[in-house]
Amino acid sequence: MGFKKVAFLFLFELMFEISNLILPVPMHIKPPSLSPHTIDSRKMIGYYTNWAQYRPTEGKFLPLDIDYFLYTHIVYSFLTIDVEFLELPDSKATYGFSLKLTEPNDISHFPIGYLIDVINNAHQIGVKVIISIGGKEFNQRSGMSYWIWTTLCSEVKYRSQIITDIIHFVTKYGIDGVDIAWMWPNDHLTNQNLDGTFNDDRDPLRCFLTELRNSLNKLENQELANSLADSGEDLTISLMVSHDESKISDYYPEWSKINEVVDWIGVAAYDYHGSWENTTDSHTPMEADHENRYSIKKTIQGYLDFGVPCEKIILGIATYGQGWSNVNEAKLGTMGYLPSPKGIYTRKNGIYSYYEIEQLVQDFGFYKYWDGLSQTPFIYSPDKKILITYEDTESLQKKINYVIENFLGGTFIWPIDMDNFQAGNDLQVTLVANLM
Repeated sequence: MGFKKVAFLFLFELMFEISNLILPVPMHIKPPSLSPHTIDSRKMIGYYTNWAQYRPTEGKFLPLDIDYFLYTHIVYSFLTIDVEFLELPDSKATYGFSLKLTEPNDISHFPIGYLIDVINNAHQIGVKVIISIGGKEFNQRSGMSYWIWTTLCSEVKYRSQIITDIIHFVTKYGIDGVDIAWMWPNDHLTNQNLDGTFNDDRDPLRCFLTELRNSLNKLENQELANSLADSGEDLTISLMVSHDESKISDYYPEWSKINEVVDWIGVAAYDYHGSWENTTDSHTPMEADHENRYSIKKTIQGYLDFGVPCEKIILGIATYGQGWSNVNEAKLGTMGYLPSPKGIYTRKNGIYSYYEIEQLVQDFGFYKYWDGLSQTPFIYSPDKKILITYEDTESLQKKINYVIENFLGGTFIWPIDMDNFQAGNDLQVTLVANLM
């Protein structure tokens, strides 16, 4: 079923006149088979976001909307870390950390809940399910939780608290692994204790990952409740990491110190640029950006130079675009003074899902262009003066070729609910058809 045209009117009540220009819709590329992928092939990882359930009408995305046959792993995003403030007799402040679900219907009454639905549906066809803890906004300085990762990892008693909770989740619900989404460890712009002091997070992060791996390995030969895993060795630990290759050594421990405990790193190869800047540029530049500052090739080479084996690098693919308004020219590298207005489904300034972008081109007077420098597309409306940079099947094929040529471990989709899921999942199907 197609999306209703009227649904794409922007929330700020700007009325679009439906354009007569309708560009061709990319052809659906079907996967070579509907068989689940084997564990020995490249990884195809999909991030399911538990807040997509709140999008209106056709944008609403639930576990039943996931095409589980497209993935080797589903990552359920996000769980958070709750804090209890305690005070010892010596008046020294201390904390109690615990793992916490973020939505009431993640697990409403066990065994009922969306997390349980994802686990059951995935396990029926041999797809693994991972929980992701943290996330980009969890670690942003503007929020209330910016200090939690750095404080938690700083002391063994705190690390032990959260690891105990992770083990509980794994054993009770049959979860196959843990993804640590701490995007900027050791960055003084985003990490500090509540008292304003700073930690060097690199060694505490190594300790946390090592202790987590040791605890998961202790589950070896134990029967895991509701799980398809046979031993703790099957349980994975992954890191979602930054795309800024210039700060890799600042953010992360030496790779040799964590190589044995981390199964892979997911490189967030998107959001290189966005409406927080006043210049338009590709948010997923393959070759180069217009500042000659970032590119996906530079990012991946940085991790390879850091010592990460190519097979442990998972390239992140975005299913959404970054947009600007007050843009006077259909060209990247030009001024864009404000975020573009909210889409009716994504409902966030400057962000559009792939399916919203497709409809803007088909029905609302946006023209599609190709940027040769970054090797990515963008769309532009001369009437609305809105420009949106994004990923399509053509630019995605270039990233697929790069993954294959450089023997990377696979890709992850962020997020699966912003692909055109009601019209074929073009981006994800293109990945499966050409990569797996």
